[in-house]
Amino acid sequence: MIDDRFSSETRASYRVYSLCCDTLLNSYEALSKACDIKALIALIGEFDRALRNSYCGDMYDLVVEGVCLSLQKLANGKKYRSKPGVREKLAAICEGIRAGRDGWDFRPSLTRWRDIGKLLAQDFYREGGHNRNKELIDSQAPPLIANDIRSSSQIASGFTAPCPIGTLPDGIHLFFDERFGFSHYLSYPLLFFHEYASHVYVPRTRMDDKRFDDGWTGFDDGWLVYAIDLFVNTRWSELCGKYPLICAHGDVLRDIWRPRLTKAAADGYDIACDVDRWLGHADVRQPDKYSRYEAGLRRLLDQMEQDHPRYTEALTYEQRLTENIYECRLDGDTDRNTSDRSKIIRQLNSLALSVLHVPFNALCDSGLSYQPKFLQITWDLASYPADVAGTISFHGDFLNLVKQFTQSDKGPLLCSAAENSANALELYEKLKAMS
Repeated sequence: MIDDRFSSETRASYRVYSLCCDTLLNSYEALSKACDIKALIALIGEFDRALRNSYCGDMYDLVVEGVCLSLQKLANGKKYRSKPGVREKLAAICEGIRAGRDGWDFRPSLTRWRDIGKLLAQDFYREGGHNRNKELIDSQAPPLIANDIRSSSQIASGFTAPCPIGTLPDGIHLFFDERFGFSHYLSYPLLFFHEYASHVYVPRTRMDDKRFDDGWTGFDDGWLVYAIDLFVNTRWSELCGKYPLICAHGDVLRDIWRPRLTKAAADGYDIACDVDRWLGHADVRQPDKYSRYEAGLRRLLDQMEQDHPRYTEALTYEQRLTENIYECRLDGDTDRNTSDRSKIIRQLNSLALSVLHVPFNALCDSGLSYQPKFLQITWDLASYPADVAGTISFHGDFLNLVKQFTQSDKGPLLCSAAENSANALELYEKLKAMS
């Protein structure tokens, strides 16, 4: 059940938004095969503009037709005149939008995404095996509430930009305003996963004043966001076989929402990433943020046959990404390097998915990290209340403590302590004694 608290105008706009985005999502993979990644990104931008330019109060039918006319104009324009595959897909999207217009109800699709996110969170914690999390999974069933967008000060969130989903004392809220585009809709299953894993299935909740504390934000909206992203990408093939996810879902948290984290949440994300990298290296050299891509390249080439018709293409991408990483390590990262690297990684995702049936990001993570240990620490941390060690915010204190080890030459001490600790609390006490 969804508690629909939308105003009449917002409800009409959201019906258009969800109908159009759901139709595009159903055609997304076919569309991505009909054009390169640069053209696909530009096309999604045109789609979002068509939505924003068509909203007109509560005149639902008029807005739907306005979106379709904009997409038809785009398909028939000069840009795609020589690309019949793209034109055909755009025409099919328009046809699908018009066919679904009458009687479109956003609640079933929204409930489906909520349920997928909830099940992903249950998979995440059941693998951890902690009783507190299991009890909460069995008992917590917060309502889903559809609401008009609120100001960022009213939404408890670890993101700097408006997020379409947030947990408040009365339940999980779906927020909407007309600035949202396709990427927000694409984010639903992973953002619901985050809400359940970070704010519902944990022994302490974000339903009190402490949720605004940086330590809580760093763990709930930072460390756990990294762990969720890691969990999804290292188990991608299994999860895709179980749930209706597409390749683009696997990149949502890292590519769309990681850059939008608040400072406190971003610090928690980066600390988790550093801990994972240290635990994932047999040697004691300090890795950097590019190490995972190098590991992914090795695994991609190792698993491809050298006589594969796309092996040369893989070598080309390897050279481009290696040169990009070399420049970043030598002179520092730049906006241009980041943009170029994102494009190369999207191309590698498409290649790896086609050849090995897993995205390149999954190869990066499974090739680099010692997942069982890092995730076991994460599951253990999430099972403790805030005052378990006699602290006001155990999770914030834990993050600050491990940061002293990951950002210094004490990384090997962290690895040794982690290997010889039965749980996160014991690890905390050992690191505290060594700090």
